[in-house]
Amino acid sequence: MYLRLFRGLPRGRFALVAPSGPVLRESGGTLAEQLAFLRTLGLFVSLVVGGTDAVGPQELGWLFESLEDAELSPQRLDASLPSCLEQAERLFEAERLPVFVFDRPDPSQLAQLASELRPRKVVFLRSQGGLGPHGTSGVEISPGHFLLGHESGLAVINLRSDQKRLIAGGYLPPDDVQWLSRSRQMLEALADGGSPSTTVSIASPLSFLRELFTVRGEGTLVKLGAALLTHDSYEETDRSRLSRLLSESFGRAVKPSFFARPILRVYLEREYRGVALMEPGHSVPFLSKFAVLPVARGEGLGQDLWWALTREHTAFYWRSRADNPINGWYTTVCDGMHRGPEWHVYWRGIGSGDVPRLVSDAIARPADFEPRSG
Repeated sequence: MYLRLFRGLPRGRFALVAPSGPVLRESGGTLAEQLAFLRTLGLFVSLVVGGTDAVGPQELGWLFESLEDAELSPQRLDASLPSCLEQAERLFEAERLPVFVFDRPDPSQLAQLASELRPRKVVFLRSQGGLGPHGTSGVEISPGHFLLGHESGLAVINLRSDQKRLIAGGYLPPDDVQWLSRSRQMLEALADGGSPSTTVSIASPLSFLRELFTVRGEGTLVKLGAALLTHDSYEETDRSRLSRLLSESFGRAVKPSFFARPILRVYLEREYRGVALMEPGHSVPFLSKFAVLPVARGEGLGQDLWWALTREHTAFYWRSRADNPINGWYTTVCDGMHRGPEWHVYWRGIGSGDVPRLVSDAIARPADFEPRSG
């Protein structure tokens, strides 16, 4: 999936990669090998050096030696010159690797360069890996506001909802706060330049490829936060786009009768990449659908949708097929669950006396999708 997506972009536009000075000293050869592997896949990155911290001539020499050894044919470009982008295009056409070099750290100019390149991903590589506490399942930065974590730090940070709480709660050391600020500057410049869907990842060079090609990754994904719309009826939405979103997310066509059912609330990402649907239930709402397109998974969009619906609904229930790979996450956000051979039923904010009838209601609800072909 990611290969198809990245190969469809112009050369150099699928990722801007910015390694720190320590990464060049300690892992320059590893980085060169990974860039060479990407080249065999037909993928060309934009490599930027010195935009976030000072890089000396010795470190640059080591980098270019490693890139030459990997047969990447690097060419140094002065990142401060307007002509560097035109030069980079010619180098990409010749299957050479342009290396944008800043003479001194300049995060604002780096952000401007990124807004002109308009990459799908920006990857900051640093020796420490991701931001925040390492080796933890996550942190609760405010009551009920939980950020998932892993061995290399926090998995996803939504700047609009998380940044102030993370800093005020002391969850980030000063260096991490600075990296978060750089990321925000980068993302705001990209959004202003017409690339609001670009994401920033902060990762170790050892997990660089995993960060690019897996949904979960091994670093910290930083994003401005999804632009979500809320509606009280399907008439306010583009029904065909919504149907396509559901079908692509679940791998089956939606039954026409699905949209004839009453709806309480639609939480919809502006570009129709994710949706949560609330229907009337027994005394509390029923979460009918929670869907994110495959190409948007790993961006934290599901978390944005979840916070939007849980802010408005403290009590609700939902069901999920027993083989749904997202069930592991559902168990972390529910108050209780019932396992059945076909359906798992989950709930939040519901007293034990109401559970049996809500479970029965969830299981008895009609199928929403057409049978799989074949």
